Amino acid sequence: MTLTNNYYYKGPALPGDTVAPAEYNVFKDIRRINATADVASLLTAGTLCYLTGTTQASDMTPTVTEMGDVDAQYGLICVVEIEKHNPQYATTTDLAVWPNKMPNTSVTRANYSPAAETKIIVIPLEEGMNIWILGSQDGSFDTTFGTCYIAAANGYIKATGAPTGATPVANAQHFMSLATTVNQNWAFCRYLGVRAYDPS
Repeated sequence: MTLTNNYYYKGPALPGDTVAPAEYNVFKDIRRINATADVASLLTAGTLCYLTGTTQASDMTPTVTEMGDVDAQYGLICVVEIEKHNPQYATTTDLAVWPNKMPNTSVTRANYSPAAETKIIVIPLEEGMNIWILGSQDGSFDTTFGTCYIAAANGYIKATGAPTGATPVANAQHFMSLATTVNQNWAFCRYLGVRAYDPS
């Protein structure tokens, strides 16, 4: 588990008490909105999600692979915020103070996630916002400084692979890594919005 500090980011390898640190979002309006989890065991802090309003009007669902490639996915995308102690989380959670913040090691994600139809806090993303996002739950996700990643299944981000030079044929929600990481769950990224990319 390592994060390489650089000119843009000098700090720890995972977030503190928020996924959107104020010092890295000076000109951004960090809005924390009460919402509910549409599904169980997935909406932990750092999970990318969007409004589905399935059972409750505020139900949030984790992003899908390559989210942003259809019109309905161009809109609002959020990230789940870190919460201080909350009794709705599993008693097996290791981090009792921040019960929904996974460490950078292999863990059971469900231990850090609320049950369906229970409260979460989300932050709507604006282009240029710098946030912590999850890439895995087994401490195996790598990022490279300056490289773009896209929204993946279960609210994670993933690499797109090397482009072939063909004309971009797909769109997705994009996030640029602000620090190189090796064998982590967390990645510090800048949200770039929906962009075209070469999926090959």
